[in-house]
Amino acid sequence: MNCPQTKSDIVVVSPSNLDILATGKFSWPSTESIPASLKSMPGGSGRNTAENLARLGVSTTLLTITGDDVFGEFVCQKTLQAGVNVVVTKNPSVSTPIYLALHNSSDGDMMLDMVGGTECCGCFNQQFGQENIHYLQDSQYIITASDICPDLFFFLAEEKKDSALVLLISSPYAAKEAAPLIEKTDILFLNKQEAKIITKAEIQDLKSVSEVAHSLLQMGPSIVVLTLSGDGVYLASKDGESCHYPAFKMEGEMVSPVGAGDAMCAGFVYGLLQNYSLEKSILMGSATAALTIRSMETVVSSLQQDSLERIVSNFQN
Repeated sequence: MNCPQTKSDIVVVSPSNLDILATGKFSWPSTESIPASLKSMPGGSGRNTAENLARLGVSTTLLTITGDDVFGEFVCQKTLQAGVNVVVTKNPSVSTPIYLALHNSSDGDMMLDMVGGTECCGCFNQQFGQENIHYLQDSQYIITASDICPDLFFFLAEEKKDSALVLLISSPYAAKEAAPLIEKTDILFLNKQEAKIITKAEIQDLKSVSEVAHSLLQMGPSIVVLTLSGDGVYLASKDGESCHYPAFKMEGEMVSPVGAGDAMCAGFVYGLLQNYSLEKSILMGSATAALTIRSMETVVSSLQQDSLERIVSNFQN
């Protein structure tokens, strides 16, 4: 499955999951079987970001590890079909991670999300980086999630040369150990809950959002993108540009929040690759995320560069 292409604008280093989204009228606790609709699809924060970028026409390589199982084969084949250059190491001693989310159709809330098979993340170590170092050459951005081993992250930070290193905080659990990684990060993406864990600060209003974002900025990154769910996103940069952007408005109701943060990252990086301003790049990210939450898919299969550009252009006008 590994593709011969060795140079891409974007290199993503990340675990790949099988996502299972169950939607139904759940109550908790429950002693009865509850009818639900099930949808399985490729997942993983970095992998989702890679697919979004490929669908937007960006040359993207995904360096990943899966188990030597049918789930890993399914995920990698689907990712390859989406246009991503997939370089996969199949490890027979681990299982492909599975992410399960329960989405309550009654009120739109996410009742439960969990990941199994996380031992695969421990395989993302410095040795893995050394074996794949040639894929990093000439990339403009290296994107990774906080669920890789720290020694691999620091290896990427050392070897990135002129590439910008983008870090996605992948979960509140991962946020607890993220501070040393943030020091070596160029662009940081995280949500409000993760930011509270890292900074140990309360977030109650836009003033406290700004304070937390700038606290994160002082830890090392050049740009911090702090997503606020339905309240939009806050961007802070060392160039002095800091602003709150409301949630992107478009027709349709929210179906599922799964994959929204990954879509935000992909759209933002896409904008930077086009040499757009930070403001327009944030709009690209926000629009990509808005499309994602209105879909049952973690990556919208109909996502295209032309349509995204048109959505943002109409919004600006």
